[in-house]
Amino acid sequence: MDKEVTTKLLELITLEERVEFVVVINAHEANVAKYGEDPTAVNKKNMDASRSALNEASERLTLKYYPEKKKYENLMAVAKYLQGKGYKVKKSKLYYDRKKKLIKVQVDGSVFQRDVDAYAKGLDYLGDPAGGIETTLKRIKESEAIRSAAKAEEAEIDLRIKRKEIMSRSDASLEKAACINVMESNFLNMVETQAAAWAEIMGGNMNKVPLLINAIREDWRDYSNRLAEMDLFQVEYLEE
Repeated sequence: MDKEVTTKLLELITLEERVEFVVVINAHEANVAKYGEDPTAVNKKNMDASRSALNEASERLTLKYYPEKKKYENLMAVAKYLQGKGYKVKKSKLYYDRKKKLIKVQVDGSVFQRDVDAYAKGLDYLGDPAGGIETTLKRIKESEAIRSAAKAEEAEIDLRIKRKEIMSRSDASLEKAACINVMESNFLNMVETQAAAWAEIMGGNMNKVPLLINAIREDWRDYSNRLAEMDLFQVEYLEE
């Protein structure tokens, strides 16, 4: 591990990260020293294990504080990354471009993120493949919200119907039919009770027909006013 990088990391990382990192460093140095004093298989195994832990911790912190140092193990990993980002590229093209030195590859076959980004600028961008998924998920959420709102409204309507605050169109139609029956019954009753009075107004004189019509109108007006006071027509319609 590069001591210069380690020193810079210790200056950048948080106190909690520093404590953890120092413990890993000290453990590895102790195992190296122990193996130097007693090069047994057990001590070598412990030294190798502590080295792996140190490299892992160092790489994790380096990528966090030096993201430009991120690298991919090989060109296959690069191809997978670029395809996942929506770039039009195949592994064969990457190997071909490597020979032409269009993408910088390290001696061990790894590729730094900064070199991948530079190479990607010359590729065709097909668009973020996750975009379609995000749009679909957004539409699903919107549909679910609409359905939830509709269900809530339906529940509210059912509750208002149960409270008899409103009525459905079918119930309203039945209510109107009942009102018409009431009107017809009361009108016929009015005719029966007022017929004698109307006949007296006429007195067998056809010239008095206008007086009869006027009397019927007055009686009907009074009857209508009484119906209005009975709240027979206060119906709030509801779309079904």
